[in-house]
Amino acid sequence: MAVKWLSARKRFSVIASSSSLGFSLIEAMIALTILIFMLMTIGYLLVSTLETTAEARRLTAAVALAQDQIERLRSIPYANVVNGSDGPLSESGELIGPVRYFNRTWTAAASVDPPGIPPVGTSTLAVQVQWGEKDGPRQIQFRTILSQ
Repeated sequence: MAVKWLSARKRFSVIASSSSLGFSLIEAMIALTILIFMLMTIGYLLVSTLETTAEARRLTAAVALAQDQIERLRSIPYANVVNGSDGPLSESGELIGPVRYFNRTWTAAASVDPPGIPPVGTSTLAVQVQWGEKDGPRQIQFRTILSQ
C-alpha cells in the first residue's frame, strides 16, 4: 500500500479552496441586521443626549434669570421693592415673542416674627421662573431675605 504524502503547500491549498467559497446570503443578512440594530441604538443615544443637553441648558438659563433678578432687587432700596413680573424672556434675559420663553415673577412680603420666620424689618423675596419643555411646564423658585 502506497501512501501519498502531500506537501504542506498542497494541503493548505486544498483546505483553503474548500472553505473560501464566500459568505452565504443568510450570513450577510444577519450581519446587516446586527449593523442596523447597532446604528439605531447609537442614533437613539445621540438624540437622547441632545435633548438632555438642551433641557440642562434651559434649566441653567432659568437659574441665571432668577439669580439676576434677586441681585437687581437687592440693589434697590428696601422700601422700593415691589411685586412684579416680566416676560416672555429669552435665555439671555431679553424680552422676546412666544417662541421658547421664560416668565419671571417676584414677590416681596414683609416678615412677621413667629418662630422660624425672619425677624421684623426684613422682607422675604421669592423669585420664580417658569418655562415650557416638551413634556410640560417647568419652574424653579429662589427665596432670600432682604433687610432694611
